[in-house]
This record gives sequence, structure tokens and C-alpha cells, in this order.
Amino acid sequence: MPLVRLGEGGLLFGVRLGLVPRLPLLVGHAVDDLARIRIGEAGGSPTESTGEGDGPVAATFAAIAGFVDDRMELEDLVIRAATPGRDAVGEVTVRLRVGGRSFTGRGASTDVVNAAARACIHGLNKAAQATHLEARELARAADVWGV
Repeated sequence: MPLVRLGEGGLLFGVRLGLVPRLPLLVGHAVDDLARIRIGEAGGSPTESTGEGDGPVAATFAAIAGFVDDRMELEDLVIRAATPGRDAVGEVTVRLRVGGRSFTGRGASTDVVNAAARACIHGLNKAAQATHLEARELARAADVWGV
């Protein structure tokens, strides 16, 4: 799995997850799951974020949220099998609310937690791209009007 990289405009690419389940399990109750994610820039040292949740997907989203300046809220999550069989590829679609706006992200992997992380990062990339384009357009408009 490739390491997540910060590209131009703060976009995230790829994903590398280190999921660390907490043990032991209590009877009828599991201790919160823990996810650890490393993000690195080309040639730089990786930054790490951890998150806890009531399942591996929730913990992964909490860890990813540690890299985001705006509040990230999960509005919808859909998991479906993209291929048949025991080694099926899981396709995850998420709808995230970031900065008061909704963005859809998609990810696929044989590991649905990894696919969910990819979908989350895809949605965050869209949010970052929208913010970047809006700022660029605002700067262009200000130049045209001489503001």
C-alpha cells in the first residue's frame, strides 16, 4: 500500500493504514478500536495520527480527521461487494460534510476498512480541491475588480 502523500493544494493521495486492535475483549463489550495512520510528504518524514472509535472504520475516520483543519462529519457510508467470492473487492462510498458542504468519496479494496479510508480521503481531496479553486477564483475576481 502506498504511503499517503500531501500533494499540491494539500491533497491526499493513497493510503497506508496501521490498525491496532485493543485486546482483550470483554464479555459482550469490546474496548474501542484504535487506528494509526501515517501521512508523509515526498522526501519528508511521515506525520502520524491515531483515532479511537467503536469499530475499525470509526477509528480510521477519527485518525484521518486528525489531519483535517475543518470539522469532518460522516453523513453516509455505503459498502457493497464490487466482485463476487471470498476475495471480493469491497467498494465504499461516503458522503462527508466538511466546512459546511457535502462531498462524496469512493474507495475500493479487498479490505473494507482500507476502502473506507480511501473513500474518506477521496472526499477530503474533493473538499481541498473545491477550497483551492474557490480561493483562486476569488483572487482572480479581486484582480479584475482591482480590490
